[in-house]
Amino acid sequence: MAKRSFSSVAWSSLLLLSCSSIPVNDSGSRKPSANELAPAYALNSRFEALLPNEEQYVAQIRDGILAIQEKEHADHGKYLRGTHSKGTCVLGNMEIYDVENSAPSVAARIKKGIFSVPGQYTADVRFANADGKINPDDQKDVRAVSFSLRMPEELSNASGRMDFAMNNATTFPINDAQVFADVLRTALVGPVKSAKEIGIWREKRALGGIVNGKLIQEQPGRIPYQKIRYWSTVPFSLGDDEAVKYSLKPCAGNHAEKLGSDDPDKLR
Repeated sequence: MAKRSFSSVAWSSLLLLSCSSIPVNDSGSRKPSANELAPAYALNSRFEALLPNEEQYVAQIRDGILAIQEKEHADHGKYLRGTHSKGTCVLGNMEIYDVENSAPSVAARIKKGIFSVPGQYTADVRFANADGKINPDDQKDVRAVSFSLRMPEELSNASGRMDFAMNNATTFPINDAQVFADVLRTALVGPVKSAKEIGIWREKRALGGIVNGKLIQEQPGRIPYQKIRYWSTVPFSLGDDEAVKYSLKPCAGNHAEKLGSDDPDKLR
């Protein structure tokens, strides 16, 4: 794995997975807010580094998603998210456990940031399929979960909100912000035109990310959302000396109705 966390990729994914509403103008076009366009993170130089021209690639990712949304509106008369379009939101509760009660030897490593003070916090949770269209749940896809924790500013940030996004694949098939931008361009104009614009080598990387996601990570919808295990597909800094990946693992007694084979919305 590359020695970067590629925060721009993670940041873009969080915006797409979030339960939050997106403002639109009078014509129904999406309006990115100033907060969306400003990177709300600080890089850890030990684990993270910006690519040359990364801000340009982030802008291209944004523009690519907006173009996909406009195409969906032109074809079907409605705006979707561009990716992770089909989802369902629930209200949850997250407990930050006092690790010193069971693992004092690792408490110094784990009790950082939002994990430093035990407590319970409200969580807005969204389960989703990864595709940018509203498909039956039987169709092969990557499944995802995102959640926002409402927390005190002193434990999180000025907005009092911490966002997490995870997929049921252990790694993200797109390697960095440049490839993410190129994948979106390929999806919009096709690989031949895209290769003329960005070059054969970059187009091969983009197609590799698409193939990896499609052939390796997509699975039929056989397990309800709340029964699936999820991972943060890129690592994040935890304090100054570690980078970690997060995971959500369902409890053994987690309830789920039996899936109806003919129900196109059975995962929810």
